[in-house]
Amino acid sequence: MVDLVVNFDTLHQLYRAYMPFIKPAGLFIATSEGHYLGQPLTIAYRLPGATITNEFRGVVVWINPLGASGGRPVGIGIKIVSEPDSHKHHIEKLLSRRTGLRRSNLHYVGWPALLLRFEGYLGLNVT
Repeated sequence: MVDLVVNFDTLHQLYRAYMPFIKPAGLFIATSEGHYLGQPLTIAYRLPGATITNEFRGVVVWINPLGASGGRPVGIGIKIVSEPDSHKHHIEKLLSRRTGLRRSNLHYVGWPALLLRFEGYLGLNVT
């Protein structure tokens, strides 16, 4: 059973949602649904330009509640626990090819810095 479905319509959305500091891989999902740290979830997501939906099991490791300081978007950070290397590879390959960033540089983008640069709602389609 899938708990959340996320469609990354643009590379910009995917770049803002990717959390490379979560090891082995993580994604931020904008949602106002109530979740708790350690909660297991099954996530389905579609990458920009893709026609297929990928699915993984993950665990909530980050929560931005409504009214979080700094204008941070409401949502959760998910640590990918099922086949993390495969998901990480596909995400980083797409980001590096389309944005011109080297895959090794994606690991040094700090999530707090991204939050400061991209304040506000992530604009993801979550159902």
